[in-house]
Amino acid sequence: MTAMSMSPAEVAHAVDEAMAAEEDRRWALVSHLQFHGGEAALHRATDLSRDTDPEHRRLAADILAQLGTGQGTPARTSPYRTEATTVLLAMAHDDEAPEVLDSVAYAFGHIGDDRCVPALIRLSTHASDQVRHGVVFGLLGWDDPAALTTLIRLTTDTDPEVRNWATFGLARQTDADTPELRAALAARLDDEDEIRYEAISGLALRDDDRAVEPMLQALTAAKNGDSGWDLTEVLHRTAARTGDPRLQHHLPDWPG
Repeated sequence: MTAMSMSPAEVAHAVDEAMAAEEDRRWALVSHLQFHGGEAALHRATDLSRDTDPEHRRLAADILAQLGTGQGTPARTSPYRTEATTVLLAMAHDDEAPEVLDSVAYAFGHIGDDRCVPALIRLSTHASDQVRHGVVFGLLGWDDPAALTTLIRLTTDTDPEVRNWATFGLARQTDADTPELRAALAARLDDEDEIRYEAISGLALRDDDRAVEPMLQALTAAKNGDSGWDLTEVLHRTAARTGDPRLQHHLPDWPG
C-alpha cells in the first residue's frame, strides 16, 4: 500500500457513505476512491458487484470505471485495468438492472479494453434508452468494424440522445471513412439541429459534398442568431476545398 492509498477500513467507510449520499457527494466519494482506494477499493468493488441491491452494484461499476486514475493517469493505463475489466464483463453478462448496465457500459468506455466491445455490441439492442446511451459512450473512438457497424445502427435509434452521440462518434471520434459511414451521416442531415450539425461536420471532415447545402443553411441560421454551433473548422476546410463563393461569403463571420 502506497502513502497515497486508503486502508481497507477507510475504503469501507467511504463506500458506506457513498451508498447513502446524494448524487454530488456520491460522485465526490467515487472519485476519491478511484484516486486513493487502490487494491482495497478493487476488492470492495468486486464484492459489491455481486450485491443484491442494484444501487450497490452500480456503485461498484462506477468505482471500477476509473480505478487507479488521477493526476493525468487515464483508466486505460491503470494498474487495475485487467482486474476491473474482468469484473465488469461478468456484470455485463449477469446483471439485468438498466442502471447497472448503463454504468458498466460507461466504465467500458473509460477502460478501453477490446474485450469490452462484444459486450457493448450485445447491449446495444437493450430495451432501455439509458443502457443504449451508455453503449454509445462505450463505443466512442473504436475503429473496430463491428463497433462502427453498431454505431451506424444506433444513429437511427428512437432516442434522440442516442442518435446524437452515435452521430458524434462517427463524425468526430474516428478517422474511419466508408460508404456506409458516410451514408449514415447523410441520413441524419434532416434530424434535430444538434444531430444535423454533427452530420454536417462528419461529412465535411471527409470532404463529402453532401455537407455543402446543409452547411449553408446552418450558416444562415447562425447569422440570424438561431444557432450556437461552431462551424469554423468545417467551413474553412470546405470553402478552401470547393472554392464555393457562397461559403467564402461567410468566412469573415467565422475567422479561423
